[in-house]
Amino acid sequence: EDDGYRIVTAEDGEEALARVAEERPDAILLDVMMPRLDGFEVCRRLKSSRRTFFIPVMMLTALADAESKIKGLEAGADDFLNKPINVLEVTARVRSMIRIKRLRDELDSSETIILAMIEALAAQNLPPGFGFEWTEIALQEKLAGNTAALAFGLAVVFVFLLLAALYESLVLPLAV
Repeated sequence: EDDGYRIVTAEDGEEALARVAEERPDAILLDVMMPRLDGFEVCRRLKSSRRTFFIPVMMLTALADAESKIKGLEAGADDFLNKPINVLEVTARVRSMIRIKRLRDELDSSETIILAMIEALAAQNLPPGFGFEWTEIALQEKLAGNTAALAFGLAVVFVFLLLAALYESLVLPLAV
């Protein structure tokens, strides 16, 4: 808590899942060996939920074998450290995970704004050829989770938005 982080703890895997649902943390440090549900299962559940998928998870364990690390990473962990831990290393890694998560959150916010613009464009009464097919493709790619195709579709839609604004500024005054 000295670094400006608020720390929330849980006694077991079930409580950890409940706390995550209540608190919506920026990062999760998860011990592998916990009562009721082990860390691997908690991580699997977190990463299988759309609501918690992008919360970074660092797993900690006293298990030193490579199989445990692989199992943790396959469960969806973003990082994996063996005990005993170095507090400075954990703090630096958590800070890095939170920085990446916040950048991802900013990207999601920007994407939401752009998708709203796409929907607004689709609602406009513009002549054919002003990018309606690209708005539909971009929305479909968003639903499919294809970020590269979504980015391309959004770029094309942005150009069409600019053209639509230009069209309105040139055509509407002439129509009066």
